[in-house]
Amino acid sequence: MPVKEDKEFDILLREENAPLLSGEETLSTSYWDNKQFSVGYGTPSHEGEFVDEPEARKRAKECFTTSKKQASSLLTEGTWKKLSPERKGTLSRMVYQLGAEGTKGFKNTLAAVEEGDFDRAADEMLDSKWFREDTPTRAANEASIMKGR
Repeated sequence: MPVKEDKEFDILLREENAPLLSGEETLSTSYWDNKQFSVGYGTPSHEGEFVDEPEARKRAKECFTTSKKQASSLLTEGTWKKLSPERKGTLSRMVYQLGAEGTKGFKNTLAAVEEGDFDRAADEMLDSKWFREDTPTRAANEASIMKGR
């Protein structure tokens, strides 16, 4: 059965002018994802859970909305407001993947963003286990967006 077109989700995918879920595949059955079971677009799940595409999209929307709020709380309000949509997207996707606590651990990256030094912020992103071991392609893409390139 074909998946019904979902304009809101398509807009969400484009919202930050970069792919929200680059590197995520839509998997209907839960899978072990490093530290937890995930399903759909990498959203939390439990072992053996199955979701259809509409449910996977719903969960992704909810998680990304939460991730954006959490990302904004990692910076001062003034810094967040001044960030380009692309850089807000990068930080939001980091929270989506790593969680707020995991992203909070990027202290040097966040400090560089506060200072407006996006080249240094990107370099700090690449000086991480996230880049070296976890998801190097995704981390490199996000660092490139942070640099503005």
